[in-house]
Amino acid sequence: MLAQLARQEGRTQQELATALGLHRNSMVGLIDDLEVRGLVERRRHPDDRRAYAIHLTPSAREVLAAGDRLADEQEEALLAPFDADERAALIATLTRLVAAAGFRAGVHPGLGSGH
Repeated sequence: MLAQLARQEGRTQQELATALGLHRNSMVGLIDDLEVRGLVERRRHPDDRRAYAIHLTPSAREVLAAGDRLADEQEEALLAPFDADERAALIATLTRLVAAAGFRAGVHPGLGSGH
């Protein structure tokens, strides 16, 4: 969810739920938890005073940066045996496999079921 928000801050809970394939009731609890952890904040939506816009906090940006660094390190370690052409071929093959399975880009497969 943090990565989705980093792509486009200020989305409503409903917009995030749709983007992640989650039920809106589940989204409320997730946002509540992230808010308690100090990772997101709700602000009145500028165009709809009944809705809240969800924004990242500085702490969330630190978490995302640390996660990116860790993911880069893990990817480098995993792909170390391959040269650049082999890496490109593997990534292209995996991208096609994910698309053929009907998963959405940027959304963990476990979230895509809409439950």
